Amino acid sequence: MTLLNKFRTFHWLFVIVFLLIYLSGDDGSLFHVGLGYFLVVFVTIRMVFAFIRMKGFPVLYPSFKYGVTSVTISTLLSMAIFLFASITLISGLVMVDHRQILGFASSKIVTPAYADDDNDVDQEQYQYKISRKDSSHAIREVHEVAANLTLGLAVIHILFVLVYRRRFALCMIRGSSGNSGT
Repeated sequence: MTLLNKFRTFHWLFVIVFLLIYLSGDDGSLFHVGLGYFLVVFVTIRMVFAFIRMKGFPVLYPSFKYGVTSVTISTLLSMAIFLFASITLISGLVMVDHRQILGFASSKIVTPAYADDDNDVDQEQYQYKISRKDSSHAIREVHEVAANLTLGLAVIHILFVLVYRRRFALCMIRGSSGNSGT
């Protein structure tokens, strides 16, 4: 797998998971929270890749070099998307009662032979219990606004890349054209 294809795969997985989370967000289901945990792992991996400067993954900060304005603006947009996605994730983590999630997950791991039938709990019962009762309205608003800003910035990023960095955008859509991916 070429370097560009590794980044492309990571990029599209991130996009798909974020869209699934965004579309499932109104009811705060266990699916939404589980995908949120998955996205936390993605963001952490991307931060590690940026820290170790892994080959094939662009840096997360702009270079401000003369003559590469479109690359700088694209990087600034990516940085803003990453920032607001992180704010969305952090505010989501603050709102969730992790003990309830772990309790539900562990109840699914226990085999039916060892399960206590009197304490059966299904996902519908957990849908209203997974959010902390003490999470404030302000945190929920920050979560929603940050998610909407992330999506809006992603649309701007897509439009910008299609207009000003069309060749790179086509490589991200179709894959590399046999080159080394650098």
